[in-house]
Amino acid sequence: MILNPNCSEQVFRLSGDLEYIKKQVLNMIDCIENEDRKPTAHWKKIYDDARKKVKNVKTLGDFQKIGFTFTCNYETFFVPENDTLVVATCNNHIWDSVDYEPMNQESYYEYVKYNYYDIIAEGKTWIAIQNKDKSKSNTYLLEIADKNKSIKRLQISRYSKGNPNIQLKEINGIFYNFKDSDRIPLVSIRNKKKRERIAEKVLAEVI
Repeated sequence: MILNPNCSEQVFRLSGDLEYIKKQVLNMIDCIENEDRKPTAHWKKIYDDARKKVKNVKTLGDFQKIGFTFTCNYETFFVPENDTLVVATCNNHIWDSVDYEPMNQESYYEYVKYNYYDIIAEGKTWIAIQNKDKSKSNTYLLEIADKNKSIKRLQISRYSKGNPNIQLKEINGIFYNFKDSDRIPLVSIRNKKKRERIAEKVLAEVI
């Protein structure tokens, strides 16, 4: 039963053994690519990269590391639940080749659990963020876990009237930014001197 037909969130459950569930997720990618008709080389690579990640899944828990930002209107995330996989996605795609059990679409945000954060300062490899919900005025100093990567790789929205913002999903204390079919982990800055240096810079920029 669709409780709110004006919204395009969609939540469904995949059941079966691991290989069967992986097959259904691969079918999802096929559905999206088929709708694309003639994808460019750029999008072809994105779909192929997503397929590789799904094929490399060894446990249901591994699906938490995968996110599809290329689904229309709403990003797709996967949440293991008991021996099944809950898929939080959107209904703008026709999942005709996917064997799934519909769920309450209003539970999308219960499963996704991502937040938008304002960026109050950033460097080459670090970022200072603050909850957009002002009732939770937590400030986080984060750095990209891979020292060879830069902040430029993150999906940052710079189109808002206010500060640039970023969408992050927290899993076990690590903040993940999803870019195409990849996920980029950010961790709290542990080095005391580095934290103090960045905190001074953040304070100066905010003031």
